[in-house]
Amino acid sequence: MTTAHSGLMFDIIATEDIFPGDEVFLDYGPTWEKAWREHVAKWTPVTDNNYVHPDVFNSLYKTSRVRTIREQKIKPYPDNLQTACYYDYNDDDVRTIREQKIKPYPDNLQTACYYDYDDEEDEDEEEKDEDGKEESGGVVKVKWDYINDVEDYNQDDLRPCDIMKRYQVKVEGKNNETSKWGIHYTARIYDHIESDSMIPEDQTHIVTHIPRSAIEFVHKEHSSDVYLRNTFRQHISIPDDMFPTVW
Repeated sequence: MTTAHSGLMFDIIATEDIFPGDEVFLDYGPTWEKAWREHVAKWTPVTDNNYVHPDVFNSLYKTSRVRTIREQKIKPYPDNLQTACYYDYNDDDVRTIREQKIKPYPDNLQTACYYDYDDEEDEDEEEKDEDGKEESGGVVKVKWDYINDVEDYNQDDLRPCDIMKRYQVKVEGKNNETSKWGIHYTARIYDHIESDSMIPEDQTHIVTHIPRSAIEFVHKEHSSDVYLRNTFRQHISIPDDMFPTVW
């Protein structure tokens, strides 16, 4: 859940006309400017770790096979990277009785289903799960299916994941193209902090048949370049003459 809030705010009033296409600058003050110039003059790349920006890594290895968590123990990825998978999970779906124990509906409501019962139907007819989802003991296993086009993944659906398996599958061709063999993955999916739809705490989501295009490398928490040892840090001062004298 995200909470919107307002911090300290200023009204900015232009002292001259601003025309379309004009660029407006913000002066951080002489103290900040001096600190920045000193940082640029003294800065050297960090060499005591194996930091790699995920954009660079994804660009270099966007079609390479992704190592499973077992393979990563022998040949790990850079310390700051983790795998993430596009997974379109929506907790707006009708909640199961297990999910309702954690996130119940209003006390006066219960679910009801349209069911045309016929006591002459075959009671032994096998029940089929049309969306490919199976649930057992808190483990939800679902076949990967993304509502958007492959080239139009939603960044909000990119969640940390552990790659558990890699295997070959026969991929159906598009537009009457011939089917061909491709590599798919099975992964355990986790929530990220800003998820709008959180996976229930008592559920483990295992997603199968994830294509390589739906897997990326992202920063681990607190490991982006802003946390590097030689990153520039300097507060932005507010000139005293901006404040009324009565303050």
